[in-house]
Amino acid sequence: MELQRIYFKAKGIIASNMSWEAKYDLIFSPEISQEVFKLARDFDYCDPDTTYEEDVIAFFNSFEEYLCGL
Repeated sequence: MELQRIYFKAKGIIASNMSWEAKYDLIFSPEISQEVFKLARDFDYCDPDTTYEEDVIAFFNSFEEYLCGL
């Protein structure tokens, strides 16, 4: 399943040692978030619009919860 592939890619990004700004740029890119929104039209998340870390974590946690509900 394509969403699972994206999930594991995002999980690897979050687990990496790169800065939260770099993680943000990778997560909110055509390859991750834009693809999730295209494939999972009913996916939604609450964007705290605060720090890079909080934005990334909010997206990832919501994505993880979405996948668990499938």
